[in-house]
Amino acid sequence: MVDNANKPIEEVGVRLVGVELVELHTTPKSDFNFSNHEFAFKTEIECKLNKEKKWAMVTVGIDLQDNVSKRQLAQLKNMCVFEVQGFDSVIHLDADGRFNVDESLMALFNTVAYATTRGVMYSEFRGTYLHNAFLPLIPQNIISGKESSGEKSDS
Repeated sequence: MVDNANKPIEEVGVRLVGVELVELHTTPKSDFNFSNHEFAFKTEIECKLNKEKKWAMVTVGIDLQDNVSKRQLAQLKNMCVFEVQGFDSVIHLDADGRFNVDESLMALFNTVAYATTRGVMYSEFRGTYLHNAFLPLIPQNIISGKESSGEKSDS
C-alpha cells in the first residue's frame, strides 16, 4: 500500500472509474426557429464521498432554457465517479461530520465532471433541435466549488 500521508495533491492518484447519465428530459421541439438561438444554462454540482470505497461521486445538473422565453428545453444530470488513492490523506472528516476536501482536488473533480457532462450533452443532443446547445467553457465558480452544494458522506 502506498503511503500518501504527506504527499502533495499532484502525487495522489485519482482515476475516473465511471460516467453515468442519471437523468435526461427534453421538451419536444416547438415551431420556434432554433437556428440562431441562444441558450441559457443553469448548473448545479454536488460531490458525495464514500470513504469505504474511496470514491468521490460528482453529479452535474444542467437545466437548459431558451434564453428569450426562459422555457425549459432540457434537464440533464450526469455523474462521474472518481477513485482516490490517498483518500484519507487528502479528504478529512471534520467535527461536524462533514468532509473537507483539498481545494485543488475539488477543482479537479469539478473540472473533469463538468467537461465530461459537456461531452455527454453533445452525444445526447446530436441530431436533435438541441444540437447547437453547447455547454459553455468552465466558469470559475464551478472550478473552485463556490457554487457547489457541498461534500456529503455516502458511506
